[in-house]
Amino acid sequence: MSVSAVDPRQMNHVPQPASRPDYFSTLLAPVDHFPARGFPATVELADALPIKEGDRLVDIGCGIGGPARYLAKRFRCHVDGLDITAPFLEAGNKLSELVGMEGMVVFRHGDGQKLPYPSETLDGGYTQHVTMNVPTRNS
Repeated sequence: MSVSAVDPRQMNHVPQPASRPDYFSTLLAPVDHFPARGFPATVELADALPIKEGDRLVDIGCGIGGPARYLAKRFRCHVDGLDITAPFLEAGNKLSELVGMEGMVVFRHGDGQKLPYPSETLDGGYTQHVTMNVPTRNS
């Protein structure tokens, strides 16, 4: 089944255990986190970053957005995902809508070396397994 075939209104029948408010994110984790070590790598990154509630972050090379959704939910912050692959962005926005996070996470097309917003609008940023694909980097 493709993501576009899922109607979020039909998801109301899926029980969400009270002890697991991140139920859908947990279900998506095996396919939602592109880094080599998947979800555990995202959790380790989150543990190391100084993110505060209300921060605005950019996820450069966001893929379909699993790490962005995880960080936004865990820290109650806003994450702008940036990627050059349009189908990933479309899927990421649909998944965010499906799990009710479209107000916390937004994905857009862009180049991580030319951020499409002023740096003072961001509190921080991160990337996972993307910089290896950047042909020229300043050290």
